[in-house]
Amino acid sequence: MREQLLIAVLAAGLVWVQSAVAGQALSVGVAKVDITPKPEAPLSGPVGGGGKATKVFDPLYARALAIQSGDTRIVLCVCDVTMMASELHDRIRNRVHERTGLPKDHLLVSATHTHRSPRAVELELGPAHDEFRNGLVDRVAGAVGQALANLEPAKIGWASVEKPEHCRNRRWLIKPGSLGPNPFGDRTDKAAMYGGPGKNAIRVAGPVDPEFFVLSAQRPDGSQIGLYANFSIHYGAGGGGVSADYFGVFARAVEKDLGAEGGPMVAMISNGTSGDIAPGGKPEPLGNSLAAAAVKLVRGIKHRAELPISVHESEIPIKVRRPDAERVAWAKAVLDGTWKKPAHRWKDKFAKSALWLSEYPETLPVRLQVTRIGDLAIAAMPCEVYAETGLAIKEASPFAATFNVSLANGYNGYLPTPEQHALGGYTTWPAISSCLEINAEPRIRTEVIRLLRSAER
Repeated sequence: MREQLLIAVLAAGLVWVQSAVAGQALSVGVAKVDITPKPEAPLSGPVGGGGKATKVFDPLYARALAIQSGDTRIVLCVCDVTMMASELHDRIRNRVHERTGLPKDHLLVSATHTHRSPRAVELELGPAHDEFRNGLVDRVAGAVGQALANLEPAKIGWASVEKPEHCRNRRWLIKPGSLGPNPFGDRTDKAAMYGGPGKNAIRVAGPVDPEFFVLSAQRPDGSQIGLYANFSIHYGAGGGGVSADYFGVFARAVEKDLGAEGGPMVAMISNGTSGDIAPGGKPEPLGNSLAAAAVKLVRGIKHRAELPISVHESEIPIKVRRPDAERVAWAKAVLDGTWKKPAHRWKDKFAKSALWLSEYPETLPVRLQVTRIGDLAIAAMPCEVYAETGLAIKEASPFAATFNVSLANGYNGYLPTPEQHALGGYTTWPAISSCLEINAEPRIRTEVIRLLRSAER
């Protein structure tokens, strides 16, 4: 196992855009707020169904870590939900700004993507679902506000280690002719999710990003205030009641271990570029293994009490793959029972999604963000990003350390590369879960890299 320790280093002579002056002292505050849904709330998603939230295995939280350097404040917030709609993020940002004065673009809110939670997007699932979504605005804004109110003198550092044993690519190239029809009745797919390794599998369709990253915040006396981790796997398990999945296991284990050394602390783990990555383990052992790795990394980090911070954000319009008249007619025929051709078992779900997608605007604003903390960059995207895109962003980044956060500041579905689109499979099928134009990935990747280079100057 190759372990790489990445220490924050201040580079002399750099110009910091929207940042604190180099040498100003750091403050950090943390908070967490329970966002567990009521029993009536549905856990169903746009494809799979998870029943109602009648059984709670462990609570869901919005966890926030606030950082201040000079007059500049930023907040990183991670929520135990599958995804959060872009309009919900806008409402949260507005609420936080009204209450605290935090600039709207200085807030990064992401979803863990646990599949044992409600989807905080509009799915026409009834009043209980709407109540949960709307209630997130005050709860998440409350966590952010508390973190800002809890600011105290701190020092920060970061490190990473590779954990390839915990991730694997879940898309496989399959032998021609061996796949059944997709929901639209076509047999054009060349790749399948969870398609191998079987007799018809050729090879995995892409790489993994095994880097496990830890951003650590401590008090001047060395006791832990907060920990923000990042790893690129989809989730640990699905269905069967409410749970924060391995994300919750990780947070509880780290808080128990590092929090025992000093005052209260809050740990969280964000979802990296995991759109095509499956976990290499179940939630409990996976979360505990990563927690142990995090604690080990923290022991070796050189924390710094003075670091500049800045935020760089943009929105770019991306076209939507709206269904044409033929696809709309297909969807209506599927839902009224008159379409009888062989198709994937999810054809009804994709038919309903096609009708929703037909009402989307022609383009969607996609919000991209880069947060700089010293010589560390955090790139945030509102999609389920593939590992190859995340690796390309890291490779092009001018920073000594970079990690990516998916499902951040909104939700715009899967982000396959054009080459992955050509292979087909579930994550490329047009739906609200994969709605952006085929060339969206290179446009988004290019803009994120531009933001990184702008932040570096």
